[in-house]
Amino acid sequence: MINLPSSLQAIIAELPIPNDLRVLPSNHLLLQFIVNMASEYRALVPDLDKPNTWISMKARFAERCKALKISDYISLYEHPDKFIPLALKVSFLADFMEVITQAAIERGYEDLLSQSIENANPERVKAFTKIVLELAMTWTVEVDKAIDDIDTASTEEYWKNVHPTLSIEEQRKVETDAQAFACVCLFGFHNAVSIMAYGESLPSLVQRALSDDPEADIAMCKAVRVDNALRQHPKFMERYIRATNESDSSFIKRYNLISSPLTNNIRFPGLYFLLSLLDGFGILERLSNPQILDLCDHAQLDRWENRIVDAGNLAKRRAAFIEHKFFK
Repeated sequence: MINLPSSLQAIIAELPIPNDLRVLPSNHLLLQFIVNMASEYRALVPDLDKPNTWISMKARFAERCKALKISDYISLYEHPDKFIPLALKVSFLADFMEVITQAAIERGYEDLLSQSIENANPERVKAFTKIVLELAMTWTVEVDKAIDDIDTASTEEYWKNVHPTLSIEEQRKVETDAQAFACVCLFGFHNAVSIMAYGESLPSLVQRALSDDPEADIAMCKAVRVDNALRQHPKFMERYIRATNESDSSFIKRYNLISSPLTNNIRFPGLYFLLSLLDGFGILERLSNPQILDLCDHAQLDRWENRIVDAGNLAKRRAAFIEHKFFK
């Protein structure tokens, strides 16, 4: 199982999950995000081992980063604790933070705004968390209604015809939202691929690559193969230059591999991509097999094709995933 920073674990642990997920809770943004991402890449994941699919997908990611002027999302791998602060840059989440701040002041919890979770009184954190969750449910309904009221133009049409008509302030707000959301998607996707390919999260690989770990070079070569944007990392560049100067052909050969880290030997890739997302965000161990089966249905994963016709079969697939024994 993947280990997350304690601060991130604490936040995710307080997110309530209904026992019955046949109806996906609209107020659980993390589950919504994971299901939507698994559904979006459901048809693509089985082909990611193919050179053309992998290379073209990476090219699309690079184009998106260039268009949105994104260059520093790779810092999330080195510092995954920045994930929540980044997500909160999305304007409607920032608006929610204002609601939380005001509630803390009005209800006598203002001191918690300036303390880390580890240093705060556990009982006070628990009490205030209940207040926040109540606010979140009310606030999410309001956000959903606001989104429903917006004209649903296509993404391409929006950026071409609608975005230029907005005020400078509104344009910046939308662009910041798009940048933050794209970073979260890129982080989640590459982390899931890393877990599927190596049984290790991408943040773990990156942190080992930058440490004195005896297998730091191996971790670095694995990391850049998952996300070649890491080649822009100063420490990665420094190591590559040193290898070039020292004619370290073994490292250079491994480092320059750009083929997919995935193989066509992975059974049920769509299912294991969903499980990798759940594991990467630290939520897999909190879910029962029936709950995960419901999420599979929401992600439109065919039960028969993935051999998960019931919770018992899902339990077998889950055990294979945890043991990293999901190859043909």
